[in-house]
Amino acid sequence: MAARLVEQRQLTVTLLLIVVFFIVSVIPTVSFWLMKRAGFFAKHKISLYAETIFWSVSGAFVAINYIGNFFIYILANRAFRNDFSRVLLRMKSSWGSFPARSSFKAMSTSQQTYQTRV
Repeated sequence: MAARLVEQRQLTVTLLLIVVFFIVSVIPTVSFWLMKRAGFFAKHKISLYAETIFWSVSGAFVAINYIGNFFIYILANRAFRNDFSRVLLRMKSSWGSFPARSSFKAMSTSQQTYQTRV
């Protein structure tokens, strides 16, 4: 019973962090959209360059939200962390090594072969 309460608490903390992080990271995009819709940029003669920078920064916040969700799950939820580790270990054992390492070895071997032929 106590383990279930701990698990529910971790899940609650994880979801609260994700919701707060989402709201904070989407505020710049929503505020840009509202200002654009209200004609704020044209009314105050804000340059297209400044408008583009504001849009780019707000888009970066949205991208950071996607990346941040993964880290929130990893840091706040032990069950997710354990399952993620288990999946990675299963992938590693089924391939012998991660694909990036094996493809790098194959590439370096083919480069050496090419260099010895030339």
